[in-house]
Amino acid sequence: MPSSIVEFEGREENGVTISPEILTINGSVNILTKTNGEGWDLKKGDKIEYDFAKYQSEVVENQNLLIGYIKEGVLNKGEEFRQLKGEYRLAISDPGKYYVYLICASSDPIFLKNGTIKISRTY
Repeated sequence: MPSSIVEFEGREENGVTISPEILTINGSVNILTKTNGEGWDLKKGDKIEYDFAKYQSEVVENQNLLIGYIKEGVLNKGEEFRQLKGEYRLAISDPGKYYVYLICASSDPIFLKNGTIKISRTY
């Protein structure tokens, strides 16, 4: 079980969702949502991309952050990101409601700058 589960609503700007700055502690699950607290209804072929940047730690060099997705209430295995900046990309193979999650897997807290979530849709 995670030490905590926290939802963070983004704000919409020019067709993308801007996530707030987040301070997360070891084992904490942070769920990113749209402005209304909902996830994204995605179809096969759609893509979701989360761009992030961490503030540099004064204590540890590599801050491990797990990023993944929740689909229909199920947390799926995430990817590890140790670098200060990065992109999490997911191509949708199964339609449903999706959320992006972040888990701090570092012994020290991780402080994230504002990030962006972009949705590419197939029509």
